[in-house]
Amino acid sequence: MFGSGDGGTLSVNAERVELIGGSRVAGSSGLFAPIVPGATGDGGDINLAADSLLVAGGAQAFTLTVSGSTAGDFNIAAQDIELNATSPNGTPSGLFSNTFANGDGGNVNIDTGSLALIDGAEIGSTVSGTGRAGNIKIKANSIVLTNPAPLERPSSIAASVRQGATGVGGDITIETDSLSLNDGTQINSLVLGTGDGGNVSITASEINLNGYSAIANRPSGVFTVVNPGVMGNSGNVAVTTDNLTVSDGAQISVATGGFGSAGNLQVTASESIELTGNLIAEGGGSSGLFSSAVFGDGNGGNLDIATDQLIIKDGATVSASNFLSSNSAVPPGTGMAGNININAQTIALDGVDADTASSINAATFAGGGGNIVLNSQTITATNGAQVTADTSGAGNGGSIQVNTDNLNLSNRASFSSSTTATGDGGSIAIAVQEEFNLNNQAQVSANSTGLGQAGNIAIASDTLKLDEGRITATSTQTGGGDIDLVTDSLFLDNNSLISTSVLDSTGGGGNILIENSGFIIGENGSAIRADAVFGDGGNIQINAQGIFFDLDSEITASSKFGVDGIVEINLSESDEKLGTVYFPDKLSTPEAIIVSSCPVPESNSFTVTGSGGLPENPSSYLRGRTVWQDTRRLTHDQIKGGEIQAETTSSKPGQEQKTAKVKPIVESQSWIINQRGKVELVAANSQRISPNIWSQDINCGDL
Repeated sequence: MFGSGDGGTLSVNAERVELIGGSRVAGSSGLFAPIVPGATGDGGDINLAADSLLVAGGAQAFTLTVSGSTAGDFNIAAQDIELNATSPNGTPSGLFSNTFANGDGGNVNIDTGSLALIDGAEIGSTVSGTGRAGNIKIKANSIVLTNPAPLERPSSIAASVRQGATGVGGDITIETDSLSLNDGTQINSLVLGTGDGGNVSITASEINLNGYSAIANRPSGVFTVVNPGVMGNSGNVAVTTDNLTVSDGAQISVATGGFGSAGNLQVTASESIELTGNLIAEGGGSSGLFSSAVFGDGNGGNLDIATDQLIIKDGATVSASNFLSSNSAVPPGTGMAGNININAQTIALDGVDADTASSINAATFAGGGGNIVLNSQTITATNGAQVTADTSGAGNGGSIQVNTDNLNLSNRASFSSSTTATGDGGSIAIAVQEEFNLNNQAQVSANSTGLGQAGNIAIASDTLKLDEGRITATSTQTGGGDIDLVTDSLFLDNNSLISTSVLDSTGGGGNILIENSGFIIGENGSAIRADAVFGDGGNIQINAQGIFFDLDSEITASSKFGVDGIVEINLSESDEKLGTVYFPDKLSTPEAIIVSSCPVPESNSFTVTGSGGLPENPSSYLRGRTVWQDTRRLTHDQIKGGEIQAETTSSKPGQEQKTAKVKPIVESQSWIINQRGKVELVAANSQRISPNIWSQDINCGDL
């Protein structure tokens, strides 16, 4: 359109439409509805109806405005649409709506049975001025983007704010039964200028995002991005599907690398979300869902997931972070990381090893960390899988909140809100309705290995079992965090540990509170510790019905150089007799202190302590209060001349009765060993006791 009037409509109706080729001189073949500089009217629409549309070899169809006028819309209805390849000079085949001034771009509306974008073909809406880019709306039975040939610019559906522009990017809306993105192909909304990016909304029964383009250095997926150094905010991404699969380095991401904030990412899958694999070794990244805020001071967006089943395995991740732990060359952001909220019937994380850990990650560096909330009936994490809100910089770590019926961590899996720098660690709160298991080096930790304060841990579970598991809020340079446990049954086995100890600083050990209506059992080297080195030990309070610890396990709140903490154990009154605690006496084993020879030095002594039957020392008298006394009353006639008289009765009548003298009973006051080596009780100390009878050497062979 060249004048002041509105442009007319360009309509094409055919069984088959083919737009093919372009040259370096003449440019692209195609259909065009431009508004040139100086024109004041609005651009006309392009309407195309066909059974089949092929755009190939760099051919294009587009609406365009380079003035203050609004460009026309591009409306396409076809059974099959194929956009394929580029021209010799790299111009992509495609359908476009562009604005280069303060006018608004036209919309691109596509209704088709199948849509395929192959080898660099594109559908795009761009703003290069101050206007608003047009929207892209696609309704199809199936959509496939693929890039079999290794190209530096894989196929895409894109809405972008170009460099230097201040306009607003257009929105992308897709409705389909099946969406497949492969080989680095993308659906994206980019901000390269100071304008805000558009939103991306996808509704599909099945979504499959797969792969990574090594030559283009980009993953397949769905993205809204603010480029480094720019002021714009990225758009939101909303995905609604029955099943979502993201694999082999593919991603869905909302990100900011500038001063603007990242958008929010919302994924709803009625059946399942499966995130699997990573291509870090090949130069790519982890498969997954991301909200990131790196480079600048923009804040990360929130990440909300709702599904029946969430599977994260083989190094895949769900992340809302302001730094890239997998790429230290990317500067961390100073803004706040986003939050992660997940609601699912089951959540399963399965890693590969410590270097390839599947994860849910809200880690931070300079800015504040995001929070993680998990609501699920069953959560399992194994083989090094992680749920982490750690901080490795000046920013404070975020918190982790878990609500579930059953929680199982095994094989080095971990929930962590630790700090390795000056930022404080975040808190962890876990509520489990039934059973929480920590097995085979699994752990829940809010530790500090830097100058930041360790975080706190609160766990409520009907049953809590640790088998070579750990719950720790320890510190190496500052004070330990606090641990609060509320559980009906607590089991510690195989070197399991609950600790708020401080390992090497002046900080005091944290406190441990265990509220237990049942029993606490510790076996095989397990421990509950709130120790310190230079600072004071923490306090441990345990309220339980009974505590049973073997001699290899212990409860300690000691300090090497400071004041020991207090261990307070309160047992239920109704069953107090069951509350026996076995503390180790820390004595060496008998084999370590007894040798085969045992010469006994002279001048030894033997002392019986306590009461009953014997005096406290062999040379002492036995006091009356320690022996039995005959309290029978004697008549006057039975006592005569200091002797006790015994009455006898004659067997014959008239015979005189005779009285026999009975020797008085004399209490023994000591004991001796006679010449035959036997012990005799005597009335008083006797000189017959050999002075060296207890000083003779003993032959160990006679023992």
